[in-house]
Amino acid sequence: MADASLRERKKQKTREALEEAAIRLFLEKGYSGTSIEDIASEAEVSRRTFFRYFGSKEGVIFADADQQGAAMVQALLAQPRDVPPLNAYRDAIVALSQVVASDQEAILAKQKVVMNTFELRTRASEIARQWRGRFAETLATRAGRDQPDESDGILAGVAIAVLTAAIEDWVAAGGRDDLIERLRRAFDVVCEEPSG
Repeated sequence: MADASLRERKKQKTREALEEAAIRLFLEKGYSGTSIEDIASEAEVSRRTFFRYFGSKEGVIFADADQQGAAMVQALLAQPRDVPPLNAYRDAIVALSQVVASDQEAILAKQKVVMNTFELRTRASEIARQWRGRFAETLATRAGRDQPDESDGILAGVAIAVLTAAIEDWVAAGGRDDLIERLRRAFDVVCEEPSG
């Protein structure tokens, strides 16, 4: 049992080392100017080891996208059904603040890489479209319906747009303020009831 947990900790450390090396190099040399060999060398592992953790350079940036989307769906489902949809999105994001708060520096670095790289912005847009579908389905579930309707899709799209705009503004401001507070303020603009 101890050996298994030691192995897991070592794997987590290697993954973190690869991710940190990749982001550092992407910021220094640019995404297209950084090879997988560069990342592996910087993290002091082999190219083969890189591929045990990530399928591509893009995978380093978006490795947690599915997990983040799933966490948002769960947080949204946990909101009371009588809370209006956009308010529920805001409150779900605030509920996830513990996770985000500990990672703001890493989020800022990744978002800088994404905003400065056309192919990563394209991939981010694809992920946003996937999230919109999942969030629309979640709104339908909250309302006790089997399928999302047009309003669910529109509200999910608004939530994604607010989230994206707030994060882009936060990155443009150098990540100086608290991301969760910025997201809360951004959602307050479109919510039926401002947060207290």
